[in-house]
Amino acid sequence: MRPYKSPFPPAPVELNLTLLSAEFPPQPGGVGDYTACLAKALQEAGTGQVRVLTGRTATSDAEDFPYKVVRIKGWGWTSLPLIAARFKGEARQVVNIQYQTGAYRMHPAINFLPLYLRFKLGKARPKIVTTFHDLRVPYLFPKAGKVRTWVNRLLLKTSDRAIMTNPADYQQALAWGINESRLRLVPIGSNIEAGANFPSDLDRAVFRRGLGLNEGDFAIGYFGLVNRSKGLDTLLTALASLVKEDRSFKLVIIGGETGQTDTTNTAYAGEIASLVEKLGLSEAVIRTGHQTAEETSRLFYAIDAVALPFRDGASFRRGSLLAPLAHGLPVISTWPPTGPEMPGNLGGIPGDPQLLDGRNILLVNPEDPAQLATVIRRVREEPELRATLQSGAFTLARHFGWPEIARRTLAIYIELFQE
Repeated sequence: MRPYKSPFPPAPVELNLTLLSAEFPPQPGGVGDYTACLAKALQEAGTGQVRVLTGRTATSDAEDFPYKVVRIKGWGWTSLPLIAARFKGEARQVVNIQYQTGAYRMHPAINFLPLYLRFKLGKARPKIVTTFHDLRVPYLFPKAGKVRTWVNRLLLKTSDRAIMTNPADYQQALAWGINESRLRLVPIGSNIEAGANFPSDLDRAVFRRGLGLNEGDFAIGYFGLVNRSKGLDTLLTALASLVKEDRSFKLVIIGGETGQTDTTNTAYAGEIASLVEKLGLSEAVIRTGHQTAEETSRLFYAIDAVALPFRDGASFRRGSLLAPLAHGLPVISTWPPTGPEMPGNLGGIPGDPQLLDGRNILLVNPEDPAQLATVIRRVREEPELRATLQSGAFTLARHFGWPEIARRTLAIYIELFQE
């Protein structure tokens, strides 16, 4: 038996790494899944001590992770001294804040954490890296206006490094006047690992029967939390027009929960439930609820295509987009406001991966259910198109593996100790 050889170069320094995230399993959510995957990959890289600092959940006591998980209560102003207390007396410390405003309940306290650590710990503070999963602004108070953008700019400016996950956010940071020397581009990866072997036709038939699908059904998948930005209402309107012609069109909502951190999702979920009833889609919509990563992978293999009509367009910051691509599924999504994203600028990813309409994805206009229905129908009726999209999806997804993401993230940590 050959000895295991790590794909990572040996780290020149042993680091004490803390990934700070409001979301973390068992909570459903893309940022939490990203944090868990990154922590595992960094642990496998042999970088030193890896731990996750996150919030409490009802099931926090029954945990089994290959790294330490520390939980604190809440993310308001009182959380700052609790976080600072975790960084006393350790050498070569790095804290990597996983920032998505909604995950911190739209509270701005986390935006002030770098300043607080400087004030409280002085030269003993950890190096501070912030990964921006999006640049949504937090709620402060009514009519806060430009102040809300200011707190995001504050977090960008006071972090030692800011990791952006897609070119659009990178350009936005530059437009806000952030020095490019502070910015790095590292994409996210799929939070649902595809199985090593594609299931047989027999296995797939079993998966489909488990969902209640009939042999002739065409199952469209929607994956992820229910959030207004993901356009599930557009997809339901498109489905209604398809079902009027052919009742064998089905929608499988994989996951589809509201999550526990973004409170705006709850009201939208109520709107979605009402829309399903109004459009008469109760028999056409199948909801799986929250599933394990392994079960979610099986569900991907049971469906025929995925539709993710984001209101703000397809982006590689969306783990819900990368997961079905990693499973080789035909994916239908929406044009970004500035046209197709060109992540060949993502800091040297080999092969210049891009979203290419008609080759690895199909793109429609946001909030256009008629066009979405037309393209779904095309995918069903054209097996050659499905095969092209499947092949393109597999090729594209290879550029977003976790070992490569961990390697590039680790390089950012290390460079902070070489300045």
